[in-house]
Amino acid sequence: MSGRSPVRTTLAFVLLMFAILLAPPAWAHATLVDSSPHRGERLDILPAQIQLEFSEEMMTPANVVVTGPDGSSVTSGSPVVEGSVVRQALVPGPNGAYTLAYRAVSRDGHPLTGEISFVVGDQTTPPTDAATTLPSTGENNDTNGSVEEATDGAAVDSVAAAETPLSRDGWAALVGALLFAGAGALYLASRRVRG
Repeated sequence: MSGRSPVRTTLAFVLLMFAILLAPPAWAHATLVDSSPHRGERLDILPAQIQLEFSEEMMTPANVVVTGPDGSSVTSGSPVVEGSVVRQALVPGPNGAYTLAYRAVSRDGHPLTGEISFVVGDQTTPPTDAATTLPSTGENNDTNGSVEEATDGAAVDSVAAAETPLSRDGWAALVGALLFAGAGALYLASRRVRG
């Protein structure tokens, strides 16, 4: 056998797999990490603006529509995108259930859409059957312009997770399985060379 020993080859392979295992955050898509107001939050008054914070920088244009209890929009002007934060100014509105629908595109071109319901005043529950139509961002994505309310109260970033073929944990499991299979194959190959 010339050159490298099977142990060195196996060690090099294992180190390469660990390097790949640490890389999945670069493959992950952006998600919504925080919002103001939060899903299901009860506010005394309608805020002057809403804010959405994502895990990555977002591109312009972003689209945000906030509809009031009567179905009319309470947004004022266009959303402002500053890095990973999207802000939308609001006009005063009545007490009741509100729906905030958004569509934004991350720097990697991945579209994010979602909806957050909240309540202003004494109404008991956020809306659950409303649908809000957003204008297109001009980006090619899988949505048709309609964002439907998630009635189970799931986190907003589940929309992005559903569009991602493999999550970070999925990539880690895949790389781990490949690492295990590769190490096993190298071990068997080294035993055959010796024998």
